[in-house]
Amino acid sequence: MTVAEWIGSPQKFLGFVIMTDAFFPSLRVLAELGVADHIDDAPVPVRALAQACGADERSLRRVLRFVAAEGLLRMTDDDRVEHTELSRSLRSDHPLSVKNVLLLRNHVEAFTKLLEGVRTGQMPHLLRFGKGYWENLSEHPDLVAIFSATMTLTTRLTEDAIFAAHEFRPFRLAVDVGGSAGTLLRRLLAGSPSSEGILFDLPDVVRDAQKGWAGAPEEPRLRAVGGSFFDSVPAGADLYLLKQILHDWDDADCVKILKKVRKAIAPGGRLAIFEILLPEPNVPHPGWAMDVTMMTLTHGGERTLSEYEALLGEAGFALDRVTPTQSTMNVVEALPA
Repeated sequence: MTVAEWIGSPQKFLGFVIMTDAFFPSLRVLAELGVADHIDDAPVPVRALAQACGADERSLRRVLRFVAAEGLLRMTDDDRVEHTELSRSLRSDHPLSVKNVLLLRNHVEAFTKLLEGVRTGQMPHLLRFGKGYWENLSEHPDLVAIFSATMTLTTRLTEDAIFAAHEFRPFRLAVDVGGSAGTLLRRLLAGSPSSEGILFDLPDVVRDAQKGWAGAPEEPRLRAVGGSFFDSVPAGADLYLLKQILHDWDDADCVKILKKVRKAIAPGGRLAIFEILLPEPNVPHPGWAMDVTMMTLTHGGERTLSEYEALLGEAGFALDRVTPTQSTMNVVEALPA
């Protein structure tokens, strides 16, 4: 069902606009205050929540009533708040926590410049901050940690679907290019006990990732290498992974990244790209919303399969196969041409 079908009428459209204006900022308030972390199995009085979060009781109650009315939380008749299954995902310790997504304040602020960006064709993030997304992110260590956790979440949300749908060919050495915490690579190695892997990302990122896999069964077969994929990537592997990397960059930069992989890949090696594929016709698809997000934050965007095939061809690869999954991700495999 599309948003237009769900809304149904101009009267409901007005209500939808009012609701969305308030809903996502309210969720961000709850995330910033850590409200969900202060609710466990038993209902908690609003007064106690306000004290624990350092919030004004009356104002917090009004936000909680609104969010509870939309079904995210539950409020009892005696002014207590309890979790629903959905609200538990706002807790920091939830395995699929969405809290970090709501804490990416640079995303929120960049969207305030969307109108100016559409008028001028400039990147809204650049208009808001005067610098690119990655440069701005690197200057805020707290946001780097939140961003890394968010990327790990997206991997966890999609990796079951990826491994259920796609059969990876046997490989000797895999390099996860821009692999963040290395979640995808570690799962790949778990299913291939004779293979090895290299996590390649910025030095600070891989340093933190190493701490996360300490003591894991696959640790002896893992290495971490720091660097920039615009300079080079570790050479000699027969499988390279690019998960949600190319959608961050414009076509010219994508070709640069792919050419670095083409130069490094072993003869007979494979490149696996994990990305949303936009449908060729304009039909309902989650990729359109992500495309506007990428337009707001970066010079990149989502692409169709034919657009990816053109980029691969320019970088010296040939499309081999495409595997759709039950998630938004598709696995696009290519071979050196």
